Amino acid sequence: MVMALAVESTTAPAVRMQRVGHRYGVLETLRDVTLQVGPGEALGIVGQSGCGKSTLLSLIAGLEAPSTGSVIAQPAALMPQKDLLMPWRSALDNACIALQNRGMRRSEARARAWGLFDALGLERFARAHTWELSGGIRQRVAFVRTLLAETPVLLLDEPFGALDQITRSELQDWLCEALASEPRTLVLVTHDVEEALVVCDRVLALSPRPGTVVREEPGRLRRSSARLAEARARLLEALR
Repeated sequence: MVMALAVESTTAPAVRMQRVGHRYGVLETLRDVTLQVGPGEALGIVGQSGCGKSTLLSLIAGLEAPSTGSVIAQPAALMPQKDLLMPWRSALDNACIALQNRGMRRSEARARAWGLFDALGLERFARAHTWELSGGIRQRVAFVRTLLAETPVLLLDEPFGALDQITRSELQDWLCEALASEPRTLVLVTHDVEEALVVCDRVLALSPRPGTVVREEPGRLRRSSARLAEARARLLEALR
């Protein structure tokens, strides 16, 4: 078994999981998971359905507790698979929710959100309602909402899973640009091995349930490159 490699850094990791196990009653979802994510690093997690990927994000977010082992993480915001935008609010007001929940006045929250809409190319959609937006734009708005939670760590759970391949590729590039503009630590869960290898600095493969780390590959690879094809093949073989 290939375990996650430690990130060599003089600063504390943003996320550290040490020999973590998790159960729902008699159902064991994760076993002996050890990993860490450095500040500003993007880590991809890939694996088959039901292998514990979403549970892993819930543990990092503090929504669940491990059955064994330890999880230490900086404050994290979770973006679930569905965008969960509110149809009665505009795109801009949907993005403001986290700020308003912290007590910020609506005018201040809108001003803060507008800055990100402008920086990330969404300004022309700010006043549109959810039914007027494509799936790709809805996911961008949901990501801005997650950014505006202003946590050091972002947790993305299959954010582009329901989109067509062309839109997925566009949003993968957009995500990389957005993170360059608003740097955060990222943990991305996805079924798409190539997506993880393009977007993330490192990619870990989880075995079928109970999930445990069985392979690690470096990321930030160019689409259609030989290195990406080779890394993708190794990860898929590990997942089998």
